[in-house]
Amino acid sequence: MSFLQIIKTLYKKNPEKVWLTLFKEGVYSNLQIHELYQRVNDYCSYYSSMDLKKGDVVVIILDESLDLFASFVAGIIYGLRPAYYSYPSPKQSNKNFYDSIQHLSDYNEIKLIATFSDVTDLLQSQSLLPN
Repeated sequence: MSFLQIIKTLYKKNPEKVWLTLFKEGVYSNLQIHELYQRVNDYCSYYSSMDLKKGDVVVIILDESLDLFASFVAGIIYGLRPAYYSYPSPKQSNKNFYDSIQHLSDYNEIKLIATFSDVTDLLQSQSLLPN
């Protein structure tokens, strides 16, 4: 059974089932299987619209969220090579963050970076993304 089939089976069996609980800034957030299923489908559609091919590298720089998990799972299902990078934080210097992205791009042809606009701005400021 494929990963997508497992998610679909869980979705049909019990769409309200909590599959993950996130704890951020003192608040618990329960994520249900129907949310994962929908967002995985959204990301698969998005990857298709971007004309990505099996084996393409997609870098995911998102904070801990439904989108982080869904974009990664969708990448696997779609046949991509998703690479998760930690969202910039006080625990890591911006220089280390830039250097790690640069290192990845030196050895891989990155087809897409899934991130938020603040990270896009950071990467553009270091000429790691076109403006």
